[in-house]
Amino acid sequence: MYKSKDEATPDIFSELSPFGGRLNQQNRWLRLAALVQWHEVEDRYRAHYSAVGRPAKDARLVSGLLAVKFLEGYSYDRTVQEFFENPYIQFFCGFDAFATSPDLLSPGLLSRKRRDMADTIFDKFESDLLNILAINPDLRDHFKQAPRSVHPKQSFWDKLCILFKKILPF
Repeated sequence: MYKSKDEATPDIFSELSPFGGRLNQQNRWLRLAALVQWHEVEDRYRAHYSAVGRPAKDARLVSGLLAVKFLEGYSYDRTVQEFFENPYIQFFCGFDAFATSPDLLSPGLLSRKRRDMADTIFDKFESDLLNILAINPDLRDHFKQAPRSVHPKQSFWDKLCILFKKILPF
């Protein structure tokens, strides 16, 4: 089961939030977050779940963390560690206040979600990220794993081959 966040209800005391508008708007994660079509990501994510059962983790949280892993080349453990240490990554993942609860997520959760929904959700999301970065070279250059020589008209497979050549040692 998946329930969307209630975006219509404003935060109470949002001016007291640790983020409270004090984040640097030029940060790469904030700039990328503004370019991602999060409602499309959530629609694809929601379609994977039935109407009954235990509620799933938020689509933006899971997708955002997998994007961090993908773009920075982190392990699942390192991705979770970065999430708990970096307010910009938390904002990218849809949080408006700093989260510290270790019960919120685990590296195993990310691994399972990536494996279970690779074909339906996350491969498309990674392709979308590559396309966003392809047309924004000033932003692309700030991410470790983003292909440096990508043309927007290249196919997803061409982009993936470029990425793998940079990652794999052979």
